Amino acid sequence: MGQPTLGNKDQVSKITPQNVQDWANAHCVGKNLVVAVTGDASHEEVVNAVSGPISGLASSSGEDLANLDKPIHTPSLMYSRDDEMANVNVCVFFRAPSWTHEDYFAF
Repeated sequence: MGQPTLGNKDQVSKITPQNVQDWANAHCVGKNLVVAVTGDASHEEVVNAVSGPISGLASSSGEDLANLDKPIHTPSLMYSRDDEMANVNVCVFFRAPSWTHEDYFAF
């Protein structure tokens, strides 16, 4: 909980300008860009405002990024203190087979 996605505090002192440039080259590309506009603006105004600053961006970095796998189940913690509770409550879950799977009834 509370850990950054691209490293931890032990690694911050080891970051070099080249590390930052490599990260920007890999992540700050056209396919990762989102332009959000609010208020009374026409499409042409938005295109003219952003076409200059982002025109030099590459469309993709050309390299596969690591650690992009999404978890099937994400853990969550819930703490509850009840001094009158005599037992500990634990929740365990399994990825159950669907009703058409051969192990459905065995599960």
